[in-house]
Amino acid sequence: SLESKGNKAEVGAPLPDHVMLLQTRPWLPLSVLLNVGRDSPYYNERNKMSIFYAESWALTHMLEMSKQYGGNFLKFLSCQAGGKPSADCFSSVYDKTLKQVMASLHAYMHQAGIYVAFFPVKLPEQSLHPNVAPLSDLQRDLTLADLLATQPHRAAKAEQRLIALSKQYPQNTDVEESLGYLAWQEGKLAAARVYFGKAEKNGSQDPDMLFQYAGLLREAGASDEQIMDTLQKAVALRPGFFAAEFNLGMAAMHASKWGTALGYFTGIKSVKADRAFSLFYAMAICDYNLHGLDASRTEAMRAQKYAKTSREKSQVAGLVAFVERAEQHPAQAQPQPLPSSIRQTGRNRPPAQWFSGLQHVEGMVTYVECHGKSLRLRVKADARLMVFEIDDPKSVQVRNMKNGHFEVTCGPQKPFRVGVGYIASKKPNPVAGIVRELVF
Repeated sequence: SLESKGNKAEVGAPLPDHVMLLQTRPWLPLSVLLNVGRDSPYYNERNKMSIFYAESWALTHMLEMSKQYGGNFLKFLSCQAGGKPSADCFSSVYDKTLKQVMASLHAYMHQAGIYVAFFPVKLPEQSLHPNVAPLSDLQRDLTLADLLATQPHRAAKAEQRLIALSKQYPQNTDVEESLGYLAWQEGKLAAARVYFGKAEKNGSQDPDMLFQYAGLLREAGASDEQIMDTLQKAVALRPGFFAAEFNLGMAAMHASKWGTALGYFTGIKSVKADRAFSLFYAMAICDYNLHGLDASRTEAMRAQKYAKTSREKSQVAGLVAFVERAEQHPAQAQPQPLPSSIRQTGRNRPPAQWFSGLQHVEGMVTYVECHGKSLRLRVKADARLMVFEIDDPKSVQVRNMKNGHFEVTCGPQKPFRVGVGYIASKKPNPVAGIVRELVF
């Protein structure tokens, strides 16, 4: 709990609902409480979750706030973080058995009062007393299904719940969106398109979903008109949505609607440096095809300022040469297509779902080492360079790639993003782990 007391914040006041439950319901043995996992009924069934959370609150409060336990709470947490069983940590840190800790907890919750902490912080009123409303049955069931969907081994159960909700609430966009994201995470792109399409048809107000749906449509070869219609809805819901605005222009260019594309591009109010070259170069192409040669040269020069690679610099030089040739020989000017290197802004992948028992990291693959039948991936993750070994390609689960596999050449790579699920290696550095899952 958190309460404002003048210029101080009070932390740890009793929570009436938890206290009432602890006074009226049987408590869980600590051996059960401390080993509740995501598959436990105490974590998933409403009639059992309440006592689990109430007793967990009481135990945490005692370990943090009481004079008997509070002084060594950080040591206890450190012991737990080291992977030791809770019973062993209570023994080594507090010299107590679980039975003794349970006796302390009962005594703590039945004493006349419990300790609270005060901090010299003045909290704004809106942070302390937000408007809180109870969840509807749909919101509750949808939230529980979404939580199940975060666990790969329970995805089938999440899908069953969501399908049942879609039948009960056939016009609800949130349910269709959740089904779409679940299908997407499992690599079922066709199903994801169907669910996202239903959500759009029913009036989805989620610009991110609409943007991602447009990307799925593009990959499936949908018409430029359908893609543009979806992206226009995303932009209408979120003005200034750069990725959607840029892709709108790209879809119009793909349909050779140069004036329409230029209108979308010029409507973009701001652009980050890493996207500036693509934007200005695309605008230069549009101007060229609209016979605005001066404007095309101007945009090409703007693009040149942000050209980093030799290929980008060569593209600018080539376009300027086309402009100069068209000025000298207007009758010979030919339509200029957009180079394949200028691509639409990619859609965000859904949060990676990982198999249990694996550690994971996400980063950019920069180099692939080939050692006979095994490979090593050099991955840059959060400024760290990590090396992961693929000892047996057949043992690696590949997700979000067609047919469940990908091809790579040995040597330096044009950096590409990947999520790596791995077993921590017992080998010395530089190998961080053995790959068992790759998520694209």
